[in-house]
Amino acid sequence: MFFDRLYREKDNIEQELNMPLEWERLDTARLSRVATYRAGTIDSTEAELDKLRDWAVSTLIRFKEVLGKRIRTL
Repeated sequence: MFFDRLYREKDNIEQELNMPLEWERLDTARLSRVATYRAGTIDSTEAELDKLRDWAVSTLIRFKEVLGKRIRTL
């Protein structure tokens, strides 16, 4: 399974991203999840929503850089 192959590189991936990740193996589903979370709600102030949006975009770009090269080789 792809998740298991990525999980074997967990420490290296988290080090490259410079953040801990949640490794959620979902055995009863057709998918599993590698994620990071940050507190926030849709009811946050405009300034907080801007910070959340910036965090989400920069985190997504980092995920693509670090995980993309690994996923392509799977």
